[in-house]
Amino acid sequence: MITITANLGRDEVFSLTAEGHARGQRNENDHDLVCCAASTLLCTLANSCAQLDDVNVTYHARSGYGHVLVNNCEELWGEVSSRFRMALDGLEGLAMQYPQSISIDVDN
Repeated sequence: MITITANLGRDEVFSLTAEGHARGQRNENDHDLVCCAASTLLCTLANSCAQLDDVNVTYHARSGYGHVLVNNCEELWGEVSSRFRMALDGLEGLAMQYPQSISIDVDN
């Protein structure tokens, strides 16, 4: 199971972490499609936040783990917040469709 942990701006920090594997349906190349979808959302979030001026983005990814962190973004708090919320909305949609593969814990 993929466990998603999100911090949406508490203490001026935004973070989204995914740990684990979905163990779901695989494509012809033996890639887990739910893991691919979750990884794509995290990667897109990191790249989207990196496009903002004066925002410090930390992104780590490896098999079974992904982490996006943004802090010290006072000037662009609303913009960063909406990008994290959009990524989390996508992950929540995956969790609704594949509840056996993804769990989500949000700390506001």
